[in-house]
Amino acid sequence: MANPTYRACVVAPFGRDFISAADLGAVGRHIAGRDPTLLWKPVPVSDSSRPLIHFRAPTLATMLVQFHGFRYPPLPDCDGPRLECHPLHKATQLAMLEEAGLPVPPWAILTRDTEIDAAAFGDHLIVKPTEFGASLGQGVQLIRTDRFETYRDRHAPAYEAPGRSPPIVQKFIRTGANALHFRAITFMGRVVHSAALENVAPIPFDRLASRLALSEAVASNAGERRGWLFEDAEIFALAGRIASVFDSPVIGIDFLRSEDTGELFVLEANMGNVWLFSSKLGRAARRRLGIDAIRQQHDVFAVVADAIVERARRELPAQGGPGGPSS
Repeated sequence: MANPTYRACVVAPFGRDFISAADLGAVGRHIAGRDPTLLWKPVPVSDSSRPLIHFRAPTLATMLVQFHGFRYPPLPDCDGPRLECHPLHKATQLAMLEEAGLPVPPWAILTRDTEIDAAAFGDHLIVKPTEFGASLGQGVQLIRTDRFETYRDRHAPAYEAPGRSPPIVQKFIRTGANALHFRAITFMGRVVHSAALENVAPIPFDRLASRLALSEAVASNAGERRGWLFEDAEIFALAGRIASVFDSPVIGIDFLRSEDTGELFVLEANMGNVWLFSSKLGRAARRRLGIDAIRQQHDVFAVVADAIVERARRELPAQGGPGGPSS
């Protein structure tokens, strides 16, 4: 069988800790079945300052697609779209979500001047760290709103030092006796994963009577947990709207549903290391949910391939070979 004549190229730089070559190979096989004139080029990258890649496709229009964020090295130039994952500070995320009219719990940045309106924030508050490396629920605390000033005066001054990033103070959304959240992962706005995660231990609200803050059993992505896959049209529709706010191909979006009102809230959108299908960070989820189940749930490789082919046909001009944007 003759080799195909390619009309365009899609380059996917990747780190092996964040997505496997096997996953990218599966995407490539689906792409080849949908559009054999589109050259799929995954390129492994190491964390170094060396130039990223060199490959021979000088006559092809090229699109770059990331599946995770890079701190370094610099990514190559290309003459087509650059679909990059740009992790954003939590406060920036929340401001962008609010501006887009999406349902975000009331929030503020912790400073020595922060004032909290109990009528808007309710009886309890969550304090979430924002400094680099804060993830997986580490450092999240629950406090009573009527004790916020004591907490603020004790902790806010520490974040005034150069290089520090103050925490987010946010209304606590009660999801039940146990902390529970829903995550949807999108690729170019299409849902490719959806699972719920719940703490096994209930939140010990009674301990707040004698303590300023709680950290145990507060974040549903910390401690001993149980999880399950879910289907929810409302969450999926909201995930699509959220994906349109951020210029990132892969986004992990966390949702809370109020036990009291049933209202859905957006907690945050993660654009770094969220490809749980093969990343090191996703090992626990794969054990908990089953790798075959999470791959088959939304037919992840087929959905990703469809999105890439559709974007490439729309935005990359045909050059040289058969096919083209409408083939």
